[in-house]
Amino acid sequence: MLTADATIEEVDDFQHPYTFDVTTPFMSLRLAATNEQERQEWKVALENTIIQVAHSLRGYLLKKGGIGNAFAKKFFILHRYVIHCPL
Repeated sequence: MLTADATIEEVDDFQHPYTFDVTTPFMSLRLAATNEQERQEWKVALENTIIQVAHSLRGYLLKKGGIGNAFAKKFFILHRYVIHCPL
């Protein structure tokens, strides 16, 4: 999951050119594009997403329903007045 404090950094890897790292508090990924233009397009897209995430609210809510009308704790993201609850 991308967070507001995620970073994108180019990596010098002679075996895998056009590589970059995506680092968040939850995980680190090393990704490789097929060429420099694709790497730059990925970086721009990810950086734009990080900016959007910085302007979103995230947290947990209690959803009533299911078996016996029990409450279930669900993660949510509020972005531009839309609530998204990933499964």
